[in-house]
Amino acid sequence: MFGDAPEPVDTTRLAEMLRRSSRHVRGAILNLAADLRRETWFSDKHRMERTIPVFEALVQADPMWHVPRGNLGYALKDKYKPDLARAYDCLTRAVELRGERVEEGIFYQYSRALCLIHLDPAFAAGRASDDAARARILEPLRAARRELDATWDQVMEYPDSAAIRAWLELNGAPRLR
Repeated sequence: MFGDAPEPVDTTRLAEMLRRSSRHVRGAILNLAADLRRETWFSDKHRMERTIPVFEALVQADPMWHVPRGNLGYALKDKYKPDLARAYDCLTRAVELRGERVEEGIFYQYSRALCLIHLDPAFAAGRASDDAARARILEPLRAARRELDATWDQVMEYPDSAAIRAWLELNGAPRLR
């Protein structure tokens, strides 16, 4: 019935079906799920969350493909009750798999920084981060600044960039170059 919780998805079974399918089919499924995630991440989080099992299955089916892992990280970060530690891990692995091809995952570092900021207890308490947390957060923030160079000012206007702006202010707006 409409409005009821969706039935759980057997991601292992779905992953096995995807493993047997062609790369072209997996790519088409990824594109559909990624489009839905992008269209709904801010306005309809419950609908966006329905993409998570698809990304999980795609990761299981092809663990060396960074794109589904990155999208899984985005979805985990943006869900109604975020799973920030897992999102950070997915995004970090996506960065490793992507390598220097930053145009293939331009928001990975930005999203990693957001996860770390929201996981920082000092930020939650409205205080500056300790030196270790500050260094850990600055690493992906600086990488994001480099990767998003021409569009950084535009990106900083995104709704979820408020946390980055607040963290920078709490921490003396460290230089990001």
